[in-house]
Amino acid sequence: MTSDQLQAQGILSWMDGRNFTWELTRLWRTVSGFVFNWVAHLITQLYPVDLFISLFRAVLDSIDLTNKLE
Repeated sequence: MTSDQLQAQGILSWMDGRNFTWELTRLWRTVSGFVFNWVAHLITQLYPVDLFISLFRAVLDSIDLTNKLE
């Protein structure tokens, strides 16, 4: 088969629907992964990790563990 025939067969099998849902799933995973990484990057740029560490320590300090250990 020539490359044109292989390309046409690939397009036809993609339009056939068997691979269409897989292509949509792959596209969704790529786009959602990119969006997730972009949002995580923005959060770390806007709110430094030190802020999250200090909030985590404040939450841990506010929990009284002495009564629960007895």
